[in-house]
Amino acid sequence: MRSIRGAGRTAWAFVLALGLVASAGTTAPAQEEGSAITQYGFRGGISLDPDQFVIGAFMGFRDFSPGFSMRPSADIGLGDDVFVLMINGDANYHFRQADFAAVPYVGAGIALAYYNFDSAAAKDSATEIGVN
Repeated sequence: MRSIRGAGRTAWAFVLALGLVASAGTTAPAQEEGSAITQYGFRGGISLDPDQFVIGAFMGFRDFSPGFSMRPSADIGLGDDVFVLMINGDANYHFRQADFAAVPYVGAGIALAYYNFDSAAAKDSATEIGVN
């Protein structure tokens, strides 16, 4: 069971993460007209297991076929006595419709995660592959 002090830290972490996402989670169009990169940007937030601040960057590549795009990213998680580095390779399919302002999509990808644990008992690391 968490203490009130721990809950207070979690609440401040949540508020800070919301501010980080609001300020850094924007995308910018690529400068070069012929570039395959259509957007790039930074993102941030929190994770719950382990309890961490997460920051990262992504790139979006234009459609390889109608509606299909790639969005690789890298994220770093800090806190809870563990350092996490994630490399993600995500693919998305966008359901574009001319008369609908929002663009729904489905996506999937593969991730490579490196964990470096730093606890009082031992210092250990692990690398795992996962699915997004």
